[in-house]
Amino acid sequence: MTRLPDVSDHLVALDSEDSGLFADDGARVSAVSAAWRDPVTAELVSIAVPFDQGYYDGCLPLGPKQIPSSHLRRISKWSDADLYTPNRSLAAWDQLMRWLSRQHLILQNAKYDLLMFLAGQRDRPHDQYCTSDGPACPPWDGGHYDLGSRVVWDTMLASGQLWPGESTSLKPTSVRLNIGKELGIEEGAEADEAEALAPWKGPQADPRYDLIPWSVLGTYAQRDAQLTYLLYEHQQTLLTDQLSIRIEEEQALMRTLYGMEKRGVGFDSDGCRRESVKLTGLIKEAASAVPFKGGTGKPTGPAAVKYFFGAPKDGGLGYLPYADKMTAGGRPQVDDESVQRLIKLNAPGAAEYAHFQELQSANSKWYAAFPALVGPDGRLRTCHRQGRVVSGRLSVERWQAQALPHDYQIPSGLEPIRRFLGYDPGYEYWESDASQAEIRVATWVAKEKNMLRALKKGVDSHNAACKLMFYPSTALADALLDPDWERYRGVAKRCNLGILYGIGAKELKAQIAKFTGYEYTVDQTREFISDYKNAFPGFARALYQYSDMATENGFVRLCTGKVRKFADYEPVHKAFNQRVQGDVSEAMRIAMVKHDRECPGMLVLQIHDSLVDRIPVTDVERVSALMQDTIVSTFSRLFSGVPFKADTKPFGHTSYLEAV
Repeated sequence: MTRLPDVSDHLVALDSEDSGLFADDGARVSAVSAAWRDPVTAELVSIAVPFDQGYYDGCLPLGPKQIPSSHLRRISKWSDADLYTPNRSLAAWDQLMRWLSRQHLILQNAKYDLLMFLAGQRDRPHDQYCTSDGPACPPWDGGHYDLGSRVVWDTMLASGQLWPGESTSLKPTSVRLNIGKELGIEEGAEADEAEALAPWKGPQADPRYDLIPWSVLGTYAQRDAQLTYLLYEHQQTLLTDQLSIRIEEEQALMRTLYGMEKRGVGFDSDGCRRESVKLTGLIKEAASAVPFKGGTGKPTGPAAVKYFFGAPKDGGLGYLPYADKMTAGGRPQVDDESVQRLIKLNAPGAAEYAHFQELQSANSKWYAAFPALVGPDGRLRTCHRQGRVVSGRLSVERWQAQALPHDYQIPSGLEPIRRFLGYDPGYEYWESDASQAEIRVATWVAKEKNMLRALKKGVDSHNAACKLMFYPSTALADALLDPDWERYRGVAKRCNLGILYGIGAKELKAQIAKFTGYEYTVDQTREFISDYKNAFPGFARALYQYSDMATENGFVRLCTGKVRKFADYEPVHKAFNQRVQGDVSEAMRIAMVKHDRECPGMLVLQIHDSLVDRIPVTDVERVSALMQDTIVSTFSRLFSGVPFKADTKPFGHTSYLEAV
């Protein structure tokens, strides 16, 4: 290995090659590359060091590997020379990690690599994570290192702020900027690399960079660290004071997200598995009650089509297919909405089929799926995609923590899935949610006076919409007594949540039917849209203004000064909604970082417009109050003049403690 300079606080670009995508699924670091300027000559120096590369026992210090069958054919192509990968020992790993823990680190997509380094080496004890926030966290047994506090720059996040709308991937960015030319990185280099690695690494959803021959991978790994360093240097030449602030805000958010994913969420795996076993039995019972089966012996979609829409002479019920529920090839579809329509027609077997699908979906999405995602320390972790959502909203992958079902979505007879979340003796989980944040922010952006007047009086936004749309000349107190109030309020709520998204009459019709159960014609929902725009002229103006703005400029500017660019293929009629979504996202990002600084080590989840904390039982009152205050004060500062509020309540297992 190239001799490491005996220096501290030196700028070093760092990258890892790994045996998968997520540490909780067993992925570990297989190789490390780094690049830096020589302290004396300023020459760019780089290394690529394999630690767990290959599969041959003779070159694996950590012992033999479990090789999936999907990779065995690739491995059979290895040459004899490729078998003898020069893997280094755990002592060398510790030496490199200790050196890195004294440097200033530059990474491309830092959060991902940091979590991999934290997971340590394969087949070493990994039942706990290093949680020190000190500048040089010592390793746990197994070589776990927390390098988070040493990161000074994330080139991916900086690219997102310097060149909004462009790819933030390392090689496309390097080629576009022509900064990799001295390394031989020119147009087409990314495709060449993909072609070279494809025969070895496996499918994109399950890459195994550790099973790529080192003679092939080593050069590319070293080049990534070099490109990261060169990209960092180029980015520094383009900084302004404003850009520097925005990039630092993104990196502060990255550090907050890293801490959240490091902590994870406690989960009662055993309890959830027991419920899944119970659910499996219920699914079998439900399947036996459905009057049709597919080739598997269970109810299937194709069998449902044949049963409901097939001719009576062929054993079908002969219902006419729905014109709006046909495939491109002209075949009927039996989706959730179709089944609900059939239930209203009292179609035999429709309710039974819906019940079977509901149970099967609950098991596959939640009860069987969640325990399989639990890490070796018994915790669930989601992966936040900070720089990959055009709207600015944080999205997640692996564990869909932002799509947790509410109790009313759980089939009857089952323990709610949320009951198993947040299972941590000595702690309580609390959630603080920005109440109706999008409507309130939309009111500020559009300067909508009627909605603002209602909000200042403390009137719920959906009540306000219902009152002005359906009872314009009636006092609210009297309107609330009307027997049809709840029905109309349901329509008004869908208008609030849909029209600001730019949906049309046909889609609004579907939304109202789905969430209220009431069927209206397209002409009627077109009238609802007109009534809504008349009730809230500020919103109506904003919908057109922002559409024109996006068409003319190609972007809309958010409350913090950032721009939300529109690609050529994006519908600009949703530009107002994208402004609102972007503003809410900016507020939540600021609130997350602020709360994480005020209450370090507490924040574990961000779900849309809410924060979730894991709080010691002795500190619940103080921390939950701070969490709520942070959300309200952040939104109030950014969108002054509009009243904001947040609702704070127990989350997950904590919500059910009194019932136990």
